[in-house]
Amino acid sequence: MAFDANIHGLGHVPFNRAMVAVLVSAFGEDVELFINESQCGSWISADPMQGVLAKPLRVSGGSKARNALNALLEVNTLRRLLNYAISENASIVVALSLGPLAHFLLPFFGTKLGKIPRFVVTLHGELQELERSKRSLLSRAFWLRAALRMHPGNVTRLCLGSSILHRLQGLGYDVHDIVSIDHPCLAESIDQTRHFSDAPLFVVPGGASRLKGTEQSFRLAALVREGVGSSAAHFALVGSWSPELDPWDNGLVSHGCSGVQLASDEYERDVRAADFLCFLYPPNSYSLMASGALLDSVRFGRPVLCLRTRYFESLFAGRKPFGKVFDSLEELAAFIISFVQNPDPVAYRNWLIGLEALRQSLDPKVIGPYLACELDLKRRAS
Repeated sequence: MAFDANIHGLGHVPFNRAMVAVLVSAFGEDVELFINESQCGSWISADPMQGVLAKPLRVSGGSKARNALNALLEVNTLRRLLNYAISENASIVVALSLGPLAHFLLPFFGTKLGKIPRFVVTLHGELQELERSKRSLLSRAFWLRAALRMHPGNVTRLCLGSSILHRLQGLGYDVHDIVSIDHPCLAESIDQTRHFSDAPLFVVPGGASRLKGTEQSFRLAALVREGVGSSAAHFALVGSWSPELDPWDNGLVSHGCSGVQLASDEYERDVRAADFLCFLYPPNSYSLMASGALLDSVRFGRPVLCLRTRYFESLFAGRKPFGKVFDSLEELAAFIISFVQNPDPVAYRNWLIGLEALRQSLDPKVIGPYLACELDLKRRAS
């Protein structure tokens, strides 16, 4: 059994679909999935995933003013799901995501939890809260810190990358009950014959914000323009736009309107128009979370150009290159200028080959057996 009682709307859709496929592969059994109404509807209307029975789950969401109430409602939903899992003799229950308060209170459902052989909690972007100094009882960081210091015997946590596991260790957390897997990805085989455009398009995908370093895209475009002019290369932001970026907007990077979220088909269309995907995250960002936008490079078959972070280093390590990592924005701009002036189709094809190798390593059918083995090892050790 799997559920997501924390995310409302269409958040986490690519991950949830890929992770459920991992569970089917890991355990070779049908998965009963409880997901919010929006995702359940899209799941049922899409090509059915073999071995998955999706059921609607009411998930509260909305304004920040309701965050505390939503957290309490999630705890009640967790209680009901535990009761259901017990009644159905579920051998394993996987929380695809779980809010910090529900995560903290999970061990207090001791009697119920004890009747479930194995419970898995997936850790997502909430881990970024650990980098913040908030100590208020009303903060998500407080409850998350408290949850991670509790170690119920039949609960295993799941993080999405070895660099995240190492960072948690560096912060002083006991990680004996945490399993690390790469962020799984459901994607078609990559077209390795694709050729880049005469005037390449460099796209920064996902929600635009200073937290993701999106403001640097304007400086990058300006540096490239100085080197090769305005028509030899093009830049675009594909995703949501934040007004906080208005002071940096120099007109050299196309983008959508403030507050307008692209529909999934529009997003896919615009990302597929790219020749490269660019990630300009600050050096210390994404130390405790995986980048869903990065997986778009695999889903849509576009090489990656990125600034160096721990997360990107870990993803590139030991793999065929699927793009390039740079130490500075100036170094990235110099590469783009050189590539535009001296196109290299052989290098581009090699990056596509690397992307296909990455896609295969992130396939749920590969990650599933690994996860099953790791969970079994944790069970034996507990």
